Parts: sequence; C-alpha cells; structure tokens
Amino acid sequence: MQQPCFSIIIPVYNVGKYIQRAYNSIQKQSLMQIEIIFVNDNSSDDSLKIIEGLSKKDSRIRIVNRNQTDVHGAGISRNIGFRESKGKYIYFMDGDDYLDDNALPLLENKLEEINPDILIFGFRSLSGVDNRVTYSSSQSPNSDFININEEERVNIITDTYFNNSLYVVWNKIYSRDFLVRNNIEFPNTRTAQDAFFNLIALSKVNKVRIICNHFYNYVSDRKGSNQNICKSKFADEQLLINEVENILHAYKNNMSINKLLMFEKIRILKTEVNFTTAKNPMQPWTALRNKTEFKEMSSGLSIYQSVLYDKTMKSLFNVLFLKYPSNVNFKIIKYLRILKTVLSVSKK
Repeated sequence: MQQPCFSIIIPVYNVGKYIQRAYNSIQKQSLMQIEIIFVNDNSSDDSLKIIEGLSKKDSRIRIVNRNQTDVHGAGISRNIGFRESKGKYIYFMDGDDYLDDNALPLLENKLEEINPDILIFGFRSLSGVDNRVTYSSSQSPNSDFININEEERVNIITDTYFNNSLYVVWNKIYSRDFLVRNNIEFPNTRTAQDAFFNLIALSKVNKVRIICNHFYNYVSDRKGSNQNICKSKFADEQLLINEVENILHAYKNNMSINKLLMFEKIRILKTEVNFTTAKNPMQPWTALRNKTEFKEMSSGLSIYQSVLYDKTMKSLFNVLFLKYPSNVNFKIIKYLRILKTVLSVSKK
C-alpha cells in the first residue's frame, strides 16, 4: 500500500455542528493520497455519529475512540492520532475550522521542493458569530532556512511568537521523520500543549520553509470552545514558562529571547488578572495579592526592566518597530502599561 502524502489528524470533542464543514474542506483538496484520522475524545453530542457516517462514504477516514478513563485534551488526542498515522507529512487540524480549497496540493508542491522539517503558512481568524475576518496573520515573507544557525533559530522562534503562531499547530505541516527522529509529542497539560510542541520542534529543527499565503481559517469565539471557557490556567501556564526557559536556556543572553520571555510572563499575568477580576469583581487586586505565585512571577519581571527602560536598549525598540508590523507595536505599548500595573501590585 502506498504511503499517504498527508496524515490529517483531527481531535474531536463536541464539534458536531462544525465537523461536516471541516471534512468538506478536506474533501475539496483534490488530493487522494491522504488519510484522515478522527480521534474522538468521548464527545457527548452527535460528533461520533457524524464522523461514523462520513467514514462509510470515504475509505480514507479512520476513527479512534479514546477510553472514558483517559485524561481529556486535544494534545493527547493528537499524540494518539500521530501514533496511528502513516503519512509522510503530519497535519494537525481542528474540527471546528476549515481549509481553503486546494490548499494541500499547493502545500505539497512547496514541501516536495525542499522536504523541510516544518512548513509554516498564513491563516485567517474568523468570527464565530458572523464569519467576518477579524485577523490575518502577518507571517514573514516567503523564506527558506537550511542548516539553521543560532541567529536564524532565534529569529524563527521570535517571529513565530510575535506573529501569533507559536500557540497553534494548524498553520504548520511537520515531517513525520523529523517528529519521530526527535521524539516530539504533545505534553499532558490542560493548556498550551501546542506551544510546548512548537517550542521543542523549533529548538531542534534544521530546515524550515515559511510561506506567507493564507490557507487556514480559524473560527474564534465559538460557544463551548475551550478557548472561551473561563477558568484559571495559571498553574499550567507556570509550567509552560518554566519549560520555555529550559528550552531556550541556551539563548538566555539573547535580547530577543528575553523580550519573548518577558512578554509571555506578562501575558500569563494579564490572563490571571482577567480571570480573577471576573471571579472577584469587587476586590480583584486583593485576591491577586493573596496569590503567592502571582506575586512571585510579577516580582520576577523586574529582571526585564533593563530591556524596557535602560537607555542603551532604545536601539532595540527602534529595530523592533521597524521589523514587526503595526499590530505588534500596539502590543508592545499595551504590555508596557501592563508591566507597570503588575509590578505595582507585586510591591503592595
């Protein structure tokens, strides 16, 4: 049996209203040498019934049902799907999103030209309410990186982060051989599994192709999505930032990496501020001051103040403003304001 070109792995959890659309976008790819692996994570809606119906009409579909006693999570489902897969290239897609028509044949051509470890492409974010485009990724210009050196690796990691691409896997295609050779899998955490996965992959990658064309449509603000469930993820986020620091330890003296770490810690703190404010609208700051871990991380940000306030760092920001698109400039300004807030909280 011929090896499939792509293994498309889709975690399935209560996406019955959307999974048909995701499958239809795959069916329109005019590419037969693919396998579609649905990993059902004990859905309580009609998701399983729908994908079972699809499998009767399309022999490329395989369904893996997870045990009820398993820990839930898209990352674990992707690991299971990967172990079941046979394709030359691995593509992780979400069941409530969809691809552009004929995206995969075009991407296959780009892959076969240089056989990269990872191919990164552009995406759109669409409103789940009215389907309007709310964001289009501003991925770097088309680029190939071969025999990557330290400077290029840092640039790829920071560009991926600042282009809102580090936390997702559905705008990337991974070489099976690369993932197997480096034993790269998703962690068993409630959140940020994609960031763990991508950081480990990018820290080991030797050949990357980046294309700026948009091929994927991410539907945000969907009711019931994990992204819209109000819960504290602070403990998992702490694990993430610790792992990020371990992975990037070799670049600890690199200013771009320090900037990334600072922004990431501020993002984590701001997320916890939002959660605590929602749970304690009358006295959110009092609640935050009682959280030892929050105060410790806030205080720890002081080591990055030189990045922001030292006059000798002014040239860095001049370069940054020129290098990154305008939406990132606003992000920097916003984070500067947040930094002042969290530092003032940690001192009280």
